[in-house]
Amino acid sequence: IENVLQALQVNAVTLWDVIGFIHSSREDFHKAAWGPIEENCKSLAAVLFKGERTKEAMLVAAFEAVTKVLSNEVLELTREDSGLQFGASTASASQLEDSFVRSLALKLKEIAPHLFPLLLQLLNANPATRRSYDKKTIDKMLQELENPESAGQQERDLGEIGGDTMAADDEAEHESECPHKRRRTTAGQRNTVVTLIRLVVCVCIMVLNTNCRCNLLQSIVGIFCHSTGTPARVIDMLSHAGLSISVSSIDNAIESLSNESSLAIRKSIQTLQTALAYDNFDIDFKTAQPTVEQPSTFVSATSATAIPLFGVSDQADLECAAEV
Repeated sequence: IENVLQALQVNAVTLWDVIGFIHSSREDFHKAAWGPIEENCKSLAAVLFKGERTKEAMLVAAFEAVTKVLSNEVLELTREDSGLQFGASTASASQLEDSFVRSLALKLKEIAPHLFPLLLQLLNANPATRRSYDKKTIDKMLQELENPESAGQQERDLGEIGGDTMAADDEAEHESECPHKRRRTTAGQRNTVVTLIRLVVCVCIMVLNTNCRCNLLQSIVGIFCHSTGTPARVIDMLSHAGLSISVSSIDNAIESLSNESSLAIRKSIQTLQTALAYDNFDIDFKTAQPTVEQPSTFVSATSATAIPLFGVSDQADLECAAEV
């Protein structure tokens, strides 16, 4: 090694010149010399990171490389085939049938393998207050979500894993364990679920800020707010925070879903295999102080519910008017 270093000094050649030459060369002999550099690149980076003069430069270079990789993963999540785009004006019930937390967690595991562990670490950055969960629990949970039958159980949403149902199952399976250990296990499972859900929310905000069409989470939250009578000001606040769509977009989504439901009911009734159940109900619209202009209003109305008749294969079986 001393002879090599002396030869480099005599010929005014640096180690960087040698590395650059070997990397750009196409000779097989030179490629063989490049192999050990690739095998020990991690150790080389660690050595440079520990150096006082090279630490800052290595940190900047590593940060730029990681930023580029994570940005590309976020861009992949914003593609149309990722399933994160939700058109409010063309909303359909099929878009709401699958669990968005489950689908996005699996999609994140597949498309963003580097973003997932980074956010997981950032959500639990303080070792002193770190929640009781481990990486094996996360991996096992995602594996069950991806292939629930392999675990011998029915498909479950993230909200059910670690919840009351799972807690009851764990208590039945571990009756011999002490109560303190059972409580600690259940708390760890619930903390894991909460952390994973918050991770999904963070990703949804990122992709929305990158592409405004990627608003699956925000649309579901907005529709939920509409169903619970949330005030418009609260929805506007959630919209500005990236957690909901706007009030006008919610109205468009509700109109689209209503039109789809009306069409489905109409088609079902036309098959003559759907029964109608009517119900009379009264509504009293009270005012704070009844006046002549705004009196209390009592309204009587009738609702109709379409009930499909399952098991009817022949419409002739329903032609019973003459018998009645």
